[in-house]
Amino acid sequence: MEIKYDSSVKRFRYPEGSFASASAVKYQSEKFLAERQAYLVSLTPQLAADPNNITLQTEVANVIREIHITAGSLGAGGPQNLYANDYLILARGLKNQYGLTDNSPKEYGLRFLYQDISSGYTGEARLRQRLEMYAQSSKTAYYSVEVNKKTLEGQTQARRILGFGEHCKECKDYSTYGWIGINDIILPTQKCSCFTNCKCTLEYRQ
Repeated sequence: MEIKYDSSVKRFRYPEGSFASASAVKYQSEKFLAERQAYLVSLTPQLAADPNNITLQTEVANVIREIHITAGSLGAGGPQNLYANDYLILARGLKNQYGLTDNSPKEYGLRFLYQDISSGYTGEARLRQRLEMYAQSSKTAYYSVEVNKKTLEGQTQARRILGFGEHCKECKDYSTYGWIGINDIILPTQKCSCFTNCKCTLEYRQ
């Protein structure tokens, strides 16, 4: 990423030293996120051919971590706004993606994915779909951090806004709830049949 944060002045700078605008920082983060998502999916053939390769497994895990941190920074309004509690939120989400928590759905996570590939249960086409879902899990990271930030800012209510396109039954139901307590809001991608394909967003108010 070209733009770097200068902690001495609490601003972002370009390599030549000039300050970068908030919109430029956001654009760079979104560009980096898209690149890492595409790269993750591009690993499909390698992973299908050698799912037990530890180096490759580590690369996949690291890319997902980069995706979640970048998405979390966007949810926070910029990487400079990510604090210890936000990283804890992201870490909990990553444990779920890796399959390292009891709160994960049954047999969900990277460690189960590798087993499925090795057993022949998941072929290359299906593997690509699953890696695309891991790439889009960035949405969960984004909204988890955003809701936390909005809560700290004093927002007390949230509501779901349906995105463009078709919607699953659950998302349609959630959108009818209207304004509810921010702690009761169900995040987009969660508890819905859309999963990480969910296009819903959230709005907040005090």
